[in-house]
Amino acid sequence: MNDSALSTERRHEIDALRVLVLLLLIPFHSLIGFSPFAKPFLTPQNDELLVWALPLMSLTATWRIPILFVVSGMAVWFSLRRLSANQVLLHRLKRITGPLVLGWFVMGPFLLYTGSSFFSQLDQYQYEPTAHYLWFLNNILVYIISLTHLAAYVASDSGQALRQRLANGWRRGYVPLLALVLFAIEGWIINPSMYTIYFVGIHGWILGLLCFVLGLCCAAGGADFRHFVVRFRYVMLALASALGLAIGIHFTLNDEPMMPNVFIGMHCLITMGAVLGLATAHLSKPTPFFHYARSAVFPVYILHYPIQFILSYFLFPLALPAVLKLILLVSGVFFLSVAIYEFVVRRVPVLDTLFGLTRKE
Repeated sequence: MNDSALSTERRHEIDALRVLVLLLLIPFHSLIGFSPFAKPFLTPQNDELLVWALPLMSLTATWRIPILFVVSGMAVWFSLRRLSANQVLLHRLKRITGPLVLGWFVMGPFLLYTGSSFFSQLDQYQYEPTAHYLWFLNNILVYIISLTHLAAYVASDSGQALRQRLANGWRRGYVPLLALVLFAIEGWIINPSMYTIYFVGIHGWILGLLCFVLGLCCAAGGADFRHFVVRFRYVMLALASALGLAIGIHFTLNDEPMMPNVFIGMHCLITMGAVLGLATAHLSKPTPFFHYARSAVFPVYILHYPIQFILSYFLFPLALPAVLKLILLVSGVFFLSVAIYEFVVRRVPVLDTLFGLTRKE
């Protein structure tokens, strides 16, 4: 089969994007401890808040989690180039199930206990399984089980005509235009009270599904998709910046907390397009850092939040400036997470399943 969309060449920019997005969540989660949102989420909170950091947090809030679903969809397509649908399902189940079990029964309850202890609410605490910060794995697991065989059909000889239509859709702009309409409709119909709270309610499930399918369509579009996002990356970046500025001005000048979700949905998609274009244009070559990090980043992400809670528990009562505490917290979380991965998780094969590792990567 001579089809550029099914090329076996590894897409290093997608590896890099996954690494960067997961690493970006670490300082974002650290900033929660210096925001008014900490206590409602039972995240240890510093006495002195960094209100100026809230706009920094909002810069990535719209697209950061959705693009993980896009990348997951792309990863399934790339896996189907060399594995059968059943093999892809088995491989993904092995990667996701262990971390989900660890999250539901160990990490999540530990975070609830530590947060309750920090706010002296242990009398209200009781053990309760929860995925907590690994909630998005629930979504990905459902999407993979539901869509892998359909994607395998599209990737087969029988789906060649459909792949050609997708490529033409990217070339002529129909696919991104349809995606824009669907994202706007989702924001309008579901109309969540706060768009970026993806882990509560049906909004996160439907948006995640749209993003996962979009990821399949991106990968199936092959060179035509890459040409589109590279060609229009700065146009999309300018549009995303303008929409983001409008959302910020609306938030500042109006009593309503958020702009209509139709526009936020459009902002989410356009920003992801800009990020994908920038990654495709500038991160398509392998580097030693991303080669190491593509295996390390998921275990590091799993480890980082419990470590953050523990460090916050001891760091926040100290009489230090809030900015210094933030620097120490982020640095300590990164250092300890990588150290535990490198010297414990990576060297103890029995932990592979719990941390989503495969030794052949």
